[in-house]
Amino acid sequence: MRRFAVVAAVIAWAALALRLCMDIYWSVAQGIGVPYGLAKFFTAFTTLANILVGGILTASAMRTESKLCRFLRQPSVMGCAATYISVMAGVFVLLLAPHATSVGINRVAGGFLHGVTPALYLSYWLFFAPKRRLRTRHAFGWTVWAAAYFVLILIRGAVTGVYPYPFVDVGKLGYPRVTLNATILYGVFVVVGLLFVAIDQWAPWDTSAGHEGR
Repeated sequence: MRRFAVVAAVIAWAALALRLCMDIYWSVAQGIGVPYGLAKFFTAFTTLANILVGGILTASAMRTESKLCRFLRQPSVMGCAATYISVMAGVFVLLLAPHATSVGINRVAGGFLHGVTPALYLSYWLFFAPKRRLRTRHAFGWTVWAAAYFVLILIRGAVTGVYPYPFVDVGKLGYPRVTLNATILYGVFVVVGLLFVAIDQWAPWDTSAGHEGR
C-alpha cells in the first residue's frame, strides 16, 4: 500500500509541476507575466483536484500523524477526492478533449493530469482506502466545495472576462445557459458521489491501516 502511494504521489506532483512550468512559460511568452500563469494554474479545477489527490497520496505514504495528514487520510476526504478527480477526468474526455489543441509537453502533462493520476488514485482508493465509512450525506457535502469553486470562477470571470472552461463562459453563452450547465454538473457530482458511497458500502474488503476511521 505505502509503495503504491509513494509512486502515485511522485507521479501526481511531477505532473502538477510540469503543468505549472508550462502555464508560467506560456504567460511569460504572451507577455502577460508570471502572476497570470500562476492564476491560470491555481484556478483550474484540474489543478485543484490533482493537488488534493497528490496531498492524500502523500499523507498516505507518510507515517507522520500531523493534523493535516490525519485530515487528508479521513475516508470522507478520500471519497471527496475520488469524486472530484472522476468528474474532472470525465468532463475532460467528453467535453474538452475533442477540442484540445495542446501538443508536446503540454499534451504529456495533460495526459497525466487527466488520465494517469486519476487512474492511479482511483485504484488506490478502491483497493487500499478504508471501506464502509461513507454515508449518503457525504456525497451531498462534497458538492459544497464544487459549488463554491463555480461561484468563484464566475466572479473572477465577471471581473477579468476570462473563464477557465468554455461551458461556463458567460460572455459567450449567457447566464441562463451557464446556469443550466452548472445544474447539470451539480447533478453529475451528486450521482458520482453516491456511486462512490455505494462502492464503499458494498466493497467486500476493508483496508483501514494508516487511515482515520471516520
